Amino acid sequence: MAIETVPTRLLSDDSLEQLMTERYLDLIRLAFLILHDQADAEDATQLALERAWRSRAELRSAGSTLFWLRRIVVREALRARSSPWRLLRLQSHVLDIEPAGELPSAPNQSERLDVVRAFRHLSADQSAVVVLHHYLAYPVSEVAEMLGVPLETVRSRLRLAMRQLREELRDA
Repeated sequence: MAIETVPTRLLSDDSLEQLMTERYLDLIRLAFLILHDQADAEDATQLALERAWRSRAELRSAGSTLFWLRRIVVREALRARSSPWRLLRLQSHVLDIEPAGELPSAPNQSERLDVVRAFRHLSADQSAVVVLHHYLAYPVSEVAEMLGVPLETVRSRLRLAMRQLREELRDA
């Protein structure tokens, strides 16, 4: 007769809650960069954190908790962006969200709006890979793992997205 063992939790509930609280604004920024709407980003982040909390027993390594949270947020943001219900709402104003680190030279307001406009023309999949790779500095292999797609798919999406962004910004 086999004895069933209950897996020990790698991360305490208090530690996970603390990480979620500390990274909440960063996770909203991540969702915003994919959704381009503050309310949608907040909703997607809330849903993602709820989903993460419910599935916290699936976490395999305490060291990969932030990666795991970001992965859930990205997937929830992609799901929200492709939802037909999103089209029923009017788009809200553009939120001025900057990366957590300091930028070497801050662009002026018109340059920032040009980038936001160009970014809005990307598909959801292209936005996700650009944000994860260039904004959050994940290696392409980790972006592929996070999105659950082949490595070459991520490379292709990055290449096409960057080409499109260059063309859009050249015309601006």
